[in-house]
Amino acid sequence: DVYFATEEEYLAAKAEADKIEKVMVLDEVGGTHTLAAGDWGWDSKWLGTTDVSAFNTAVIEVESVIGHGKINFLAFEIDLPASETAYTVTADISSIASIEQYAYQNQYKSNPEDPSISVPDGETVIKVKKVYLTSKTKQEVDEEIATGISDVIAAPKAQNNVRYNLNGQRVGNGAKIFIMNGKTYINK
Repeated sequence: DVYFATEEEYLAAKAEADKIEKVMVLDEVGGTHTLAAGDWGWDSKWLGTTDVSAFNTAVIEVESVIGHGKINFLAFEIDLPASETAYTVTADISSIASIEQYAYQNQYKSNPEDPSISVPDGETVIKVKKVYLTSKTKQEVDEEIATGISDVIAAPKAQNNVRYNLNGQRVGNGAKIFIMNGKTYINK
């Protein structure tokens, strides 16, 4: 379908789509976190007591992971599987009011001889591009990551009973062939 709109309607729709959600950057440059095997690998980023009640989602842009790691936001642990290619992970933090730190950890696995005991899974090297919080929901962020679409402008409502010729130019009632409300008409 083709929709015609006034410039005012277009600018209003564009202004709505251009609204920037709230973003709090926790780590602008990321960095490399090497977590030794055999240790309780832990590399913390301290924030003091930071109010995060206005944010819904934690976003971690991962460059690569050697080994197997995780990131811990208070009670939320986010798995960081091994990968040589970049990926992004998200977590719903809407129930957290404040945060003092987040930490990178090496991932432990169950001991094959005694599953109730965890053992280190080798050295873990986590390379991170960026860590930030956003006011968008986890679902919205995940959809943007999956589709690569971050802003959508909804087409304005079609104007009723306005006539256009086949070139899209507005015409009066005397036109022989015209388009009105998405349909083509012929005046006899």
